[in-house]
Amino acid sequence: MSEKNIIACIIVRMKSIRLPKKAFAELGGITMTEQLIRRLKTSKSITDIVICTSNNKEDEVLLKKAKEWGVKSFAGHEDDVLSRLIDVSEIYNADMVLRITGDNPFTDTENIDRLVKHHISTSADYTRTNRLPLGVTAEVMDKKMLKKLHSIMPDPNQSEYMSFYSFNPDIFHCEVLEPPASFDRPYYSLTVDYPEDLELARKLYSKLGKNGAIPSLQSVIDELDNDESYVEVSKNAIIKLPEEKEMKYVDLITMLDELAVKSRKK
Repeated sequence: MSEKNIIACIIVRMKSIRLPKKAFAELGGITMTEQLIRRLKTSKSITDIVICTSNNKEDEVLLKKAKEWGVKSFAGHEDDVLSRLIDVSEIYNADMVLRITGDNPFTDTENIDRLVKHHISTSADYTRTNRLPLGVTAEVMDKKMLKKLHSIMPDPNQSEYMSFYSFNPDIFHCEVLEPPASFDRPYYSLTVDYPEDLELARKLYSKLGKNGAIPSLQSVIDELDNDESYVEVSKNAIIKLPEEKEMKYVDLITMLDELAVKSRKK
């Protein structure tokens, strides 16, 4: 699709308070991380996949497994994830990096390829998709924005808030894609943070991933649409923000939509 060097960085560690060692939790008979890698390998735009972990001793197992999984690996700062992305971008001479978290085993590569194509055509710094289910999208970050982003984050060690600073049309050239109507499910969640999330992921892979198949996003959404027992993310769920602030989930969705409009006006 492109002559650009596009590095998919899987941000993953063995440390997890809510779901210990979830990187190796099994989905469809193989680990969650390997399922994610299998999905990313179907992308038409990704040049290389890098397991982007920390230099903590307990994460060494991820570096060893990366060889078995047929991908590259890097170990960097334990808490400053952005510094890891900067290091990976320099080591592999990336034009852009994809920020993908290891607890998103339903990451959709068709969306990634759309993002990359749009990012290149618009010469953007940062490109994202709004309104997809949680846990299926990625962020495209141009190499040239990474160090500037690091300099404006009050505390780069709080990597969970990175998106709040990168998705800033006042500082960066941000582009936002909207999903097809059939994928517009901002209150669906497919990320794996809690035991019940893992149970859902296993259920979906068991039903839709038979004989090694990779469940498509459409098949997953159709399954959830027809599952009367499935509970969406509550609109009143509290989301933590930088500087110890909080926001209701519905207000976060509204804010992201408003930022998308602002990006288009730039």
